[in-house]
Amino acid sequence: TGGDSPGGVLVASRKTGDNVLDMVETPDGNRLIVASYSVSHHQVYRTSTLARAGTFKSAEFPVAVAVNESGDVAAGVGGSFTKSVWIYRARASKAFKTVKFADPEVLQPRGLAFTGSTVYAVTGGDRGSRMLHVFSTLPAAPMRITTDRSHYGYGGRVRVSVHLKTKGSQRVSI
Repeated sequence: TGGDSPGGVLVASRKTGDNVLDMVETPDGNRLIVASYSVSHHQVYRTSTLARAGTFKSAEFPVAVAVNESGDVAAGVGGSFTKSVWIYRARASKAFKTVKFADPEVLQPRGLAFTGSTVYAVTGGDRGSRMLHVFSTLPAAPMRITTDRSHYGYGGRVRVSVHLKTKGSQRVSI
């Protein structure tokens, strides 16, 4: 708590690797998830003792981690050579969704946020620009797109129909 007589007490300590770039506590307060650039996965520790409590498989160079209010985890790495973000359901050991950003976009340190079913990711390219990506963890609705002809002349009119297969079938014409 600072001041002349600090009030905090160190209960445990743990070496997590070099270059810890991000960490987050799970909503239940029982686990701490760490993104350490020097290991090839996201580390999980018990908050009470800092004992190891597992890992989230990702890849080399973990740079970001985020948890939504349900305990789902987004684990991200800062390399352009592999997938960029792995999404895990609360307490699951296998990712149910992955995201790969287009080169040269690379996930930035502490560049993930997660609320509800929406993940926000900040990437940067080789020219120093930043881009915000927003994606859903919900399954994609099956979609079929058709046109009224197979060939069109330059400047011709196009009729496109989109069929979304959802409850109460919907049809959208553009």
